[in-house]
Amino acid sequence: MEKEKEVEKVKEEVKKVKEEVKKGVKKEKLFQNKKYLYTIVGGIVAFLLIMIIIISLNATNKIDRNDNNDSGNGKNFSVKIHIDFTKNIIFSKYDVIISVGNQRKRLYHGENADVEFHLGTGSYTINFVNAEDTSIKNEKNINVNDNDIDIGYKISCYNNRIEVKDLYFDENIALNENEIKMTTDKSSLIRKNYKDVINELEKMGFSNIIEKPLYDIDTSDIDTFLITEGEVESVTIDSKDDYSRGTVFQKDAEVIVSYHLKSQDDPEKVSIPYGWLSGKDINYEKVEQAFRDAGFNHIVTHTKSSARKINENKVYDIKIGGESAEVDKKYKTDEEVAIYYYTYKPRVSETELDTYYVHKAFEEYGEQKYKYGFKSHWITGIKEERENTDGSFYIKVEVTITNEYGADYDTVAEGMVSGSNANPKVTNFSVK
Repeated sequence: MEKEKEVEKVKEEVKKVKEEVKKGVKKEKLFQNKKYLYTIVGGIVAFLLIMIIIISLNATNKIDRNDNNDSGNGKNFSVKIHIDFTKNIIFSKYDVIISVGNQRKRLYHGENADVEFHLGTGSYTINFVNAEDTSIKNEKNINVNDNDIDIGYKISCYNNRIEVKDLYFDENIALNENEIKMTTDKSSLIRKNYKDVINELEKMGFSNIIEKPLYDIDTSDIDTFLITEGEVESVTIDSKDDYSRGTVFQKDAEVIVSYHLKSQDDPEKVSIPYGWLSGKDINYEKVEQAFRDAGFNHIVTHTKSSARKINENKVYDIKIGGESAEVDKKYKTDEEVAIYYYTYKPRVSETELDTYYVHKAFEEYGEQKYKYGFKSHWITGIKEERENTDGSFYIKVEVTITNEYGADYDTVAEGMVSGSNANPKVTNFSVK
């Protein structure tokens, strides 16, 4: 109103000047007042231009105005709303109008925002409307109960709808002496380092925090390889994991922070004396006792018959928890250790040839051929031992031969052994 009065006053001054001109005021006087007249006219023009710009801006931004009072009756309370606005790359990139009653605000697509409304006590509907098509909309209902409120929503735009997800509802209520209100969301605690999370919870006032290390990071397992050591997996409070900012708990509520650590650092795990490879060809009783000495008590044995006397009671596999034992890994002592070993069972038929007699015949043949000294290394030096379909054996083994001067040299002998246990025959014997 004051601006309108000022405009009218200026207009009156201009009118007076014009009247003086019409009445024939002397030309000299007009020239004297010319500068003054130009100043007044210029001021009027500038003022009118400013008014036009202000009116234009008000008209343009009318829909963006946040009228801060929906008073109703009595006191107004602050309702602050945080918006996480999902950004679309190509389609449905429209803005959204958020409103409560006659209060409204434009939310620009893909930009997070914080808006504030002032509302009296009562029930309200928060409207989310497509700024380009009012038929596309969504809404949320809230109650204002004599307290300021902080609310969080996540909105996503689609061609036929607006999706609105609740993030948190934080009412500024008075707390009892032993109560705590969450100041953060559950999601903000996950994947952080457990020490930082525990420190944050202690600052909130929680006094009963329990650490739960999982010891599940295995660098050889692709599923856990990318997990960071100390990374939080979950935080439960009073046996609940569906809390959010604004949720109220007792200070002494049990808080369990579960986090990932390397499997090898588990204090309940120990190193093992033998793996599936290093335990091969060791007497099973020796292997079993070594595991018992290491603290393992749940040990089972499995046998498989072998026609080779040399294999009797020797281990051919070790499994822990159903998987092949790795000597470079650690295991819990309450896991089952399965030791697999051979038992000797000679062939019944006299026409068959047992490997014990194969080795014996091969050795005797070498000793006859090299009378100064011939020794096969059956335990550590077998290169190849193959039983053919006709029952004969092909043998290739490291040997040590002594010459007439008492000098030893190592080489490899090979040959075929056929026949039976009672009458084995060596053929195609050669030394490389």
